[in-house]
Amino acid sequence: MAVVDLPCTRAAAQGDLVSPSRATAASLLPPSFRVTEWWPPGQRIDLGDRIVELVSLPGHAPESIAIVDRVHGQAFVGDSAYADAPLFGNLPGADLAAWRDSLQRLLQQFPEVQQVYGGHGRWDGNRATLEQAASLLDDAASGRVAGERL
Repeated sequence: MAVVDLPCTRAAAQGDLVSPSRATAASLLPPSFRVTEWWPPGQRIDLGDRIVELVSLPGHAPESIAIVDRVHGQAFVGDSAYADAPLFGNLPGADLAAWRDSLQRLLQQFPEVQQVYGGHGRWDGNRATLEQAASLLDDAASGRVAGERL
């Protein structure tokens, strides 16, 4: 089991045993698990037929990441952006300004990314999906728009 090596993920661990909070795990992970590899942001992972890069994207949650495939122009961004679903910025640890900055950094550092895959919604996101999410987060962080309480 590989986990991104960030201060917040290390803080959730006792040695190599991680016990994610219920909010973090959303009941999708076991109550605890042993980490076999800690991957720092920037880690390149050889999947055999492609190499992907681990990118830290704090904002939706401190431990949010993207997996970027530069050659194929793809970014797998989890809950950081969706093609047709709302952005949830009210979860524990969410930071709208950091989220906006993370998406802007992703856009700047990876100009080759043209396809974006989020954790929910349609699977046909593109570069504009990231741009729209960053713009919306900029508006929300600055107070120009308010979210809807769910």
